[in-house]
Amino acid sequence: MSDRAILMQFAAPTQSWDGQRAALRGDDALSTSVKRGRLASPPTATGIAGLLGAALGRPRTDGPRLFSPELADLRELDMLVRIDQPGRSRNEFRVTRRRSSTGRTVPQLLVETVLDDAVFLVGVAGPSRQLLDEIEYALTHPRYALYLGKREFPPCRPILIAGVDQSIDRAVREHEWIAGMPWRRRMEMSLTLRTYRPLPRRRDDGQFVREPDVLIHNPAGVERPRVDWLSAL
Repeated sequence: MSDRAILMQFAAPTQSWDGQRAALRGDDALSTSVKRGRLASPPTATGIAGLLGAALGRPRTDGPRLFSPELADLRELDMLVRIDQPGRSRNEFRVTRRRSSTGRTVPQLLVETVLDDAVFLVGVAGPSRQLLDEIEYALTHPRYALYLGKREFPPCRPILIAGVDQSIDRAVREHEWIAGMPWRRRMEMSLTLRTYRPLPRRRDDGQFVREPDVLIHNPAGVERPRVDWLSAL
């Protein structure tokens, strides 16, 4: 793995990466689906590979993007995500169409879990420097429109941050915090950010490797008063 990485930011009013959805049929199904409390997923390997493929102009297929041959080299990339602003999960309702058992096309109500007001720092790296250079150029000159999980969720910031001559771990963990200022003002002055690999690594014993958290100093944050509960008793 070369010491070369591409840093991106995924920020939008709404994102949708896991594609969790449920068909609603009747009041019982509606209440059951809404009460599940499902959490929207942060960026997945499938979603990141699909976004890079769209930027590069790779042909689109009807099957699962992660297993399409057009994205084979993108699946081999090392991906590391830092959750700078976790956002909020929300159920979104939409109407689509399905074919009934009688062959008629009828409306179908769906509920889908989406993510609001989230910001992610995403790094990708790989053995081919040429591919990384092509990705860096394509993110500023995309062949297809770029979106964060679904076509109706375009980014609100430029996706490309920079190409850096660092390892992906160092680049992602040392890059400045990119959360929005309203979020920073609500957070404490010292906090930790979770990092994860969409395609996690395994140790020799077969267990997944947990990526270390990143400690952030937040000058715009709120200093919480410390309460000495023992002296207050």
